[in-house]
Amino acid sequence: MRLEGLKAYFNSLSPLSSGEFASFSSGLRLSRFKKHETFTTVGDIHDRVGFVAEGVFKVYYSTSEGRSIIRNFCIEGSPIGSFATILTKQPAHVTIEALEDSIIFETSFEHLASYFERGIAWQKLGRRIAELHYISREKREFQLLSLDASERYEAFKIDFPGLEDRVNQSDIASFLGVDPATLSRIRRKKFSKSSD
Repeated sequence: MRLEGLKAYFNSLSPLSSGEFASFSSGLRLSRFKKHETFTTVGDIHDRVGFVAEGVFKVYYSTSEGRSIIRNFCIEGSPIGSFATILTKQPAHVTIEALEDSIIFETSFEHLASYFERGIAWQKLGRRIAELHYISREKREFQLLSLDASERYEAFKIDFPGLEDRVNQSDIASFLGVDPATLSRIRRKKFSKSSD
């Protein structure tokens, strides 16, 4: 996603003039991340936010036993950041890690939020971003609490088309809330049915 792609994403949520977007984008910087580099690490306190231009990140919690539990994937076009950390100014509970070489349009939340005060179009944009984040979280909760593992796998493929070929199976299994062996059985079963 190039800068024009970010502009198109913003305009799909709330139409902005070219001048308004140009003014906002002057406060963006391109940040490059190698595979396994982190945008946020547990314990960080910062107000960095961004939008994924290229690549994919995983957002995960770490347990006291050393396990990683993936909450979400951030793909091209996705907002990215530890918003609870930004809003509460408390240390981050999540790590956000690049799963491949990636690029982010990055800025401070202060810069982004300052534009939400500049008129109805920007206010609508901020509201729509927040609404989509809330919808995504509620959808994720529903899938984890109401769907079985096979159904969650199908939902993952719909929600993240093509991602299965870009991330490792252990990360997908963690996102689905199953162990890798269970995911392998689900995939074998799906493949067997499709080849019948």
